[in-house]
Parts: sequence; structure tokens; C-alpha cells
Amino acid sequence: MNSKLKITLIIGIIVLVCGVAVHAAGYMSGGMKTLMFLPDGPRAVNTDGSGRIEKVDQTFEGVSVISLDVESLGSVTIKEGPALSVKGQVPLDLGGLKAELGPDGTLTVGHSAKMEGSFIINLPDIFGARKLHHSFVEITVPGGVSLSAITCDVAFGDVSVGGVSAGAIIVESESGHVEVDGLACGSFNAHSSYGDVDVSNVGAQEAAVYSESGSVAITGLAAPGGLIVDSSYGDVRLDEVDAGASKVNMNSGDFTADTVSIAGGLDIRSDYGNVEIDGAISGDSSVTSMSGDVHLLLSGMEDEYFTSVKSDAGETFIGGRQFGGSIGGYTEKGAQTAPNRIEINSNYGDVRVDFRG
Repeated sequence: MNSKLKITLIIGIIVLVCGVAVHAAGYMSGGMKTLMFLPDGPRAVNTDGSGRIEKVDQTFEGVSVISLDVESLGSVTIKEGPALSVKGQVPLDLGGLKAELGPDGTLTVGHSAKMEGSFIINLPDIFGARKLHHSFVEITVPGGVSLSAITCDVAFGDVSVGGVSAGAIIVESESGHVEVDGLACGSFNAHSSYGDVDVSNVGAQEAAVYSESGSVAITGLAAPGGLIVDSSYGDVRLDEVDAGASKVNMNSGDFTADTVSIAGGLDIRSDYGNVEIDGAISGDSSVTSMSGDVHLLLSGMEDEYFTSVKSDAGETFIGGRQFGGSIGGYTEKGAQTAPNRIEINSNYGDVRVDFRG
């Protein structure tokens, strides 16, 4: 056995023993403890409310807030309210919760315990129970107030942002559900490492959504500057999306787009999963699929598109007509001078391109 493997096994055993000990101690003391590994070392935290909890309830009257910067180990909610306020609670084991208004007009909300580089072990459900229960932050922003920026970074919990506006909005959760609804902003960015991302009724100049493990659902998005979606493991669905030149990158999962309008081209790369699109797509577009069927139902006329399909294995249909057999091949249809181009590369799967016009 090499030295690196030995070290890894030793560390794993130590972590497991510490976790079991902390878990057992929690039961014996009448509470549930979670073992957190922070940059300054491991820490046992009461996660069932049995430990010491600090509560915060602050309202900021008569102040001018330029931006909002939130960093939390637990769940965060940002929503419209009658006044600028911060409510929340956090175990004192994590150093409490602070809300401070800086001279530059930035309201900073966070813990004294740094979350960057931290991770959590919850013995009852080591893979699923990642939320830090009894730790949350709720922030209200007065209606009609547009901030320059809203940044929200959560380690172990859900994020909900709705009814606010800002020049830039960045929402991120390392482990939890990200949900946004009713936002107006210049640029929008949402990211979840382990959890679903739901976006609805967002108006932004440009938007980007990233999910490493979880589904992505986007409904009612207007982004004339374009949309970027990157999903490693999970389905992606777009409904009623109106965007400029857009890109979608998927490792494993189906991509479905219904009632969409993409101006300036759509670039889709899918390793494992079906691609299905119903809507208007203009400009130069491409679909690359390693394994999965591709079906495009385009709003325009057939003669408005130059369509090329390269398939290694699978049937090809363009405008209801089959080209070649099931062993694949290369097919072109339409005039080179057509205003729109669709290029499809498929390794394994059927390809169908239909037109409503």
C-alpha cells in the first residue's frame, strides 16, 4: 500500500471516529450535533436547537444602502418588505451572526466563522442531510429600491430570492435548493453545487445558471444579452424564455425547451441525454449530442434554414422526410444563403428537424 493511500485511510478513519463520538455525545446530552470542518479546524455544532442560539433582529431606518453582501452557513431568504431589515439565528458555536452597514453603503451579513473551504458531516444521513438546521437569515429590501449589487453565498442551506432588483445579482449555494422569482437586474448568476435551481419571472440583460448536481428549471426569463446554462448531472428545462445568443452545456440529463425564442444562435452540447426544442431560433446554431435523440420543432419556414446533420448511428428526418438509414451519414438541406443555419452532430441517436411554418 502506497503512502498516499495510507494517509487517506487514516484521515478517513479519524473523521469517522470523531463523527461517531460527536453523534453519540449528542444523543447522551439530549441534543443532535453535527461535525463541521471549518478552515480553523473541526467543530461540533448543535443542529436541533438544543444548543445556544443567537437571534438577530435589526431594522435599518433612514440609511442609504448601495449593495447587499450575504455569506451564510445556513439558509437565506431575500425578499421585498416594508423596510430594510435582517432577521436570523445561528448557533453560537459558529460565532454568531452579524449585520453591519459599511461607510460605502454595503450591508454585510455573515458569521464570524468563515465558511470558505468548510464541509459538514451529519451522521444520521451522511449523504443527504447537508442543511445546517436552525441556522437561517431573512433579509427584506423596501419595494422600489434598486441596489447596485446583491451577492448571496450559502454553504449548507436553501436560497430564496424574490421581488428585488439590482444591477447585478449573484446567488450561490454549496448544498441546497436555489429558488429565485420576480427579479429585475442587469446581470443574473445562480449556482448550486448540490441542489436544484429554479428560476422564474426574471428580467436581466444577461443570465447564467450553473448546477453541478441537480435539475435546472427556467420559466419566464427575458435576457436579450444571452443565457448560459451549465449542468453536470440533472435535467434542464426552459419554458417561455426570450434570450439573445445562448449556450447550453450538459454532461448527463435531458434538455427540454418549450415556447422559447432565441435570437443570435443557440449552441447546445449534450453528452448523455435527449435534446428537445420547440420554438423560434434565429442565427447560426449547433447541437452536439454524444448519446441521445435530438428533436427540433422550429417556428419558421423550412426554406429559412440551412440544415446539416452528421450522424454516426441513428435515423435522420428533416421536414418530415427521411435521409439515409439507421447507420447514420451526412445530410444537408436548404440553401447556403438561408438566413439561419442549424448544424447537428449526433454520435448515437435519432435526429428530427420539423418546421411549423
